[in-house]
Amino acid sequence: MSVGRWSHSATLLDDGRVLIVGGKERPYGSVPSTEIFDPTNNSWSSAGNTLKPRGEGHTAILLNNGQVLVTGGTEDGSSELYDPDENKWLYADNMMESRKWASATLLPDGRVIIVGGDDASRSGSKELDSAEIYNPSTNKWSLANNMNHAHSGHSATMINNKLLIIGKDSAELFDPLTGVWSLTGNPVRARSTGSTATTMANGKVLVTGGEWVHGGFLQGDKGGGLYTAGSVGTGTGNDGGKHPRIHMPIIIPIEDVEFYDLENGTWQSTSKMSEARRHHKAILTSEDRVVVIGSSQVETFSLSTQTWSPLGNLIRNHGESYTATFLANNKILITGGRVETENGYRGLSTTEIFEIN
Repeated sequence: MSVGRWSHSATLLDDGRVLIVGGKERPYGSVPSTEIFDPTNNSWSSAGNTLKPRGEGHTAILLNNGQVLVTGGTEDGSSELYDPDENKWLYADNMMESRKWASATLLPDGRVIIVGGDDASRSGSKELDSAEIYNPSTNKWSLANNMNHAHSGHSATMINNKLLIIGKDSAELFDPLTGVWSLTGNPVRARSTGSTATTMANGKVLVTGGEWVHGGFLQGDKGGGLYTAGSVGTGTGNDGGKHPRIHMPIIIPIEDVEFYDLENGTWQSTSKMSEARRHHKAILTSEDRVVVIGSSQVETFSLSTQTWSPLGNLIRNHGESYTATFLANNKILITGGRVETENGYRGLSTTEIFEIN
């Protein structure tokens, strides 16, 4: 790509090209530029700048008319459309609420539902229980009923014309015909964020990985400036309170995998992945096969045997917050990601194509 990116979006267009939008190159600021990858000649071209820079936490989704709706990642609730025929960005109606880390899902009737996320207009991270629906024919947003719980960084997938949302320790279904949210019962494994949800040919949803986040602290040490990890708790450091404990989240990646069965309304564990993964990608490549792309390792799940098998390694380690897009001829395009440097995270401009055997 022309610039390093993480937390960007990748959308497969109707003609087989891939639109890359926004993200971050450095810890602060958003990347305003967009670009398109053409797999027929393995080339990149500019798609111009978005009308508003779209940083981490935005969504991008292909509409039935071939345009791409981009929402969130800004403080003003703005949304916009990309027209691939004209290679132009167009204003869309503003969302009802400013959001980041929401989910965007195409409904059977062609509308788009945006669910949850963090309130992007706040300096904090208030999670939202609201949802809203975009109608491409009118270019307008309307509020949907609120969820039973607030969700952010959740996974979402359509199953039997209903929307399944999988959040921290709960999940719920949205019925577009009635507008009603209903709880499904709790998943086997609690997942704070970073999991994937894939609807299989048998009508079940495969949920993989993610992370569990709980409170923790760094323990102050003598001499100042040095800290060691501590267990959950409060109080002062081991230097008599001179350097108190610093509270911070403890993040635990998850290797667990489970199914949701809509017909029975049940959750059931299945074979674990070979390693714990968070903010990874899962792609349905055939009726009974899901390919999971980690930071460097690729493996596949077989529905018929419910087992995992290695497929190989990527050329380079993409860290996290990369994209993976299923192309024609059993190829997957991986773009960007981030690595940690002395000056903080840096976005990667690296792209590669992984071919599934």
